Amino acid sequence: MNMKRLVIKHIGPVRFVDIKLKPYNFIIGPQSSGKSTIAKIYSTCQWIEKEVATTQNCDIIGDGNSFIQLVEGYHNMKGYFYNDSEILYETESIVLLYEDEKLSITLKPGYNYHREKICYIPAERNAVTLPELQGLALRNTSVRNFIFDWFNARDSYNENNKSDILNLDVKYFYDNSKKEDKDRIVHYNGATYNIPLSNASSGLQSVVPLTIMLRYYTNEYFDTFQSKTSFDESDKEREIRHRVVDNLVLKVLYPNYNPHDRQSIIKKANERIHMQDPEVMHCYEEYIKVTRQLLVPVRSSFVIEEPEQNIYPMTQIDLIDSIVSLCVSERKHLFMITTHSPFIISYINILLQGKINPDDLNVWTIVDGELENIIGYDKESKTYIVDGYELSAPMKTVFEMYRKRKNISE
Repeated sequence: MNMKRLVIKHIGPVRFVDIKLKPYNFIIGPQSSGKSTIAKIYSTCQWIEKEVATTQNCDIIGDGNSFIQLVEGYHNMKGYFYNDSEILYETESIVLLYEDEKLSITLKPGYNYHREKICYIPAERNAVTLPELQGLALRNTSVRNFIFDWFNARDSYNENNKSDILNLDVKYFYDNSKKEDKDRIVHYNGATYNIPLSNASSGLQSVVPLTIMLRYYTNEYFDTFQSKTSFDESDKEREIRHRVVDNLVLKVLYPNYNPHDRQSIIKKANERIHMQDPEVMHCYEEYIKVTRQLLVPVRSSFVIEEPEQNIYPMTQIDLIDSIVSLCVSERKHLFMITTHSPFIISYINILLQGKINPDDLNVWTIVDGELENIIGYDKESKTYIVDGYELSAPMKTVFEMYRKRKNISE
């Protein structure tokens, strides 16, 4: 698994964070405590890494001001940055550093990046149920990007391929034959009811987009990726191939390579490939490996805000169980979840009994703008466990309030 480190200083409510990301990352804390700030900066840094590493171009973000405009505009974070704000994002591919209102991006030697599909699933995900959404003009924000990802995902679930929604006895499908209300919810038996998603409960409007996105971008997306490549992406792909073949083939085989002679040199290289020249075949095989690594996604990286939104506690548990089941695969998908739900955090203790390796898991609470690790090793039971205080504190507070009021009454 690639190393990912994120440092954030003095941005919004976040005072200081220095974390190493793992496959499973959970952050619990009160509203406006900084959970989403961390998640949004993380997803932005991932996107920049993908663009820089695939194009081998460190100048895609012009300067510190352009970087701030990108984060503020894309994630609606205007007013979060201060003169002393800092971000460090380091992986095996790049080092991104924002400090003193300046941005520097360094591409590490070699082609170490393996392309990921970055999926930001915002708390506003039930926006996809708006009937007028299809023709609506939207600014370039995380919500807009999520909606476009949703449009791609729902196409895979039609009348003949309905998708179960957790254990709720309902299925989702996209009915393209209808002029409107194409997102449909039907009872598991297919007969009791068939209603538009926009008419369903708030819980279904929240959990259906989340479930469909997770299912599609852990499975079908990888099968259909090549066929859904857009014209713009094809242009970008040609540019990436051009750059990689120059660096790994032409400059290696011909040390005095001049770009003006590119076509004639490529012709010579192709002739040597045809003759199975060992030297050129080695370069060619490296070119094939690297271009695939940069162009074809190997896994998805999910950032999910408040998966518990509008849904019953037991359904929250079913949802987390589903997420982990989908992400435990050969592709080794990644996710970061921000939550207010003690039920979700509590259920991690069950997942630690065989479904999740403790080495692959971070569980934090955010206090006064800093993250505190709340998972530790219990010597008595010889198991890893989430700190019970974070889970029981709300109930203890309620009980204490009840006890005091009862004493006053008596």
